[in-house]
Amino acid sequence: MSVPARDLRNHYGGLLDRAAAGESIDIERDGRLVATLGPPRRPVGTPRVRLVELFEHAEPIDAETFFDDLYGSEGLDDAFGAEG
Repeated sequence: MSVPARDLRNHYGGLLDRAAAGESIDIERDGRLVATLGPPRRPVGTPRVRLVELFEHAEPIDAETFFDDLYGSEGLDDAFGAEG
């Protein structure tokens, strides 16, 4: 959705409510995009440095046990319908 800058001034509360609900609103001045109002961006994933800290002293992982724990006795291939 795009709105002129005057709508931001006149309907600030309603536009903030829409942004809080997940909508992104482009703000235009003289027909030119000047800003985007939207929900806060959340970091995606875990930083590499943190993963290294968590796993550098971890015990080795047995792949078969790992996938049994993750997918059960059916295994990864069965979970995706592939023949194994």
